[in-house]
Amino acid sequence: MTQRSSFFENNRRSFDVFHIFLTQYIRHDILKSEPTYQQQNTYQQQNGYQTYQQNYQQAPAGAYRAPIKKRNIALCIIFSIITFGIYGIYWQICIVNDLNTASGRTQDTSGGVVFLLSLVTCSIYGLYWLYTAGNKVNIIKQRNGMVADGNNGLIYLLLALFSAGIISYCLIQSELNNVATLE
Repeated sequence: MTQRSSFFENNRRSFDVFHIFLTQYIRHDILKSEPTYQQQNTYQQQNGYQTYQQNYQQAPAGAYRAPIKKRNIALCIIFSIITFGIYGIYWQICIVNDLNTASGRTQDTSGGVVFLLSLVTCSIYGLYWLYTAGNKVNIIKQRNGMVADGNNGLIYLLLALFSAGIISYCLIQSELNNVATLE
């Protein structure tokens, strides 16, 4: 028996447990119900001071709007370059928070936590977040009456893996700008 096969034999139980966990997580994520347009969605800021309710009705194409700020993508890129990436950190935090608000998943991980987890895990959590951002973009597209393809998360992840993560942020910001109400 080679050393490689003995490693797998010795750790087979660990691999089986991990496989079961991963399979259940994927099934839970896929089967998790998203709020429908007729459901009442209550948004409460994390500090608990402001609460408002929205009824999401089935809207015609282009009618869904979210209370988020529209950002100029070119200026965000230029500011990120001029400030040597510091504005890029702020932009990432804003994108995460705006995406949570626009998709109706306000209880998901906030922008500051995503940044800190990305920093601690050497950007591994950032890659995971980019992949999950694709699902949120699809929710926004569906609310806007558009056809949502399931490949956004994969595209964002591949762009980040090939050192083009800023393009992922530009694509996400473009989708957010389509539904933004604040200037």
